[in-house]
Amino acid sequence: MSRVVVLSGGDNVRFNSYINHAVYSEMHNFEYVFGIQISNSSKAFNDRAFTTLRKIDSIRRYLSSCDFLLWLDDDVYITDLHSTVVEDLISHMVDNDCFFSVGNEVPPAEMDRQAPINAGVMIWKNDPRSFEMLDYISKDDYGLHVESSWASYGGGSVAGGDQDRIRIYILDNNFEGVYVAPFGVMQSRPDDYISEVSEHFAVHFMGFGYPCKVRAFLDFVHRFKLSNHILVDEDTCKLFGLNSSQKIPYSESLIQTARCFGIKMRFHIFIFNKKLRLKWRYLNRKWRH
Repeated sequence: MSRVVVLSGGDNVRFNSYINHAVYSEMHNFEYVFGIQISNSSKAFNDRAFTTLRKIDSIRRYLSSCDFLLWLDDDVYITDLHSTVVEDLISHMVDNDCFFSVGNEVPPAEMDRQAPINAGVMIWKNDPRSFEMLDYISKDDYGLHVESSWASYGGGSVAGGDQDRIRIYILDNNFEGVYVAPFGVMQSRPDDYISEVSEHFAVHFMGFGYPCKVRAFLDFVHRFKLSNHILVDEDTCKLFGLNSSQKIPYSESLIQTARCFGIKMRFHIFIFNKKLRLKWRYLNRKWRH
């Protein structure tokens, strides 16, 4: 049986999706790793392309110790915990000699460019071709190649990191050894859920920016009347000894909602959360501007 590692992480803990990922991994006999990715470069803080390449470094590090690696962005939640999508994709990769699998970001009707992939969910095989690709897209000057090639492949929106590099690489190599799954197989958008949470394999709160990701997540939870913010049903929580009512702290949701809608955080704290307002003032001795 293939050894599968599920990997996620970032340079800080933004969401509690790691609990959701851990439960999914345990249910499917996968090994789960959440890593804080750091760098010794001073340019990492402001250079998005550089910071997202930490993801590539983490994938390279853990892929060498398993047969297949499933990468999940920290703003991805598995919504159908019983789904065998990953097992099926791995079988497809083995049968068709593929070393990499990724999904389309939009449905066919919305495609405005070639291979509009989303790198929030990916499957890598421990294969020399994977390491060759990882090494190649990590080169400093590969970003210049991406920029010069972008228009020739239909243009489209630029994510500014590993996703763009992966897209250009697989296009340059004519999808050799790569399987691009149809939209909705590996991940879906919040608005693609109509009737129930388990309607799709995974929801990805992509592209919004952190404050609006939080707001979109809270809207999703409210729309389906979910009892917790880890997107794990109560019975499964009991099975794994988890608190079935885990939620994003009210203060955090309030602050990020305010940021999302462009409202001054100070005003919202003052109006809606007196305790937090008093604590803030006590710790800082004054209001920050």
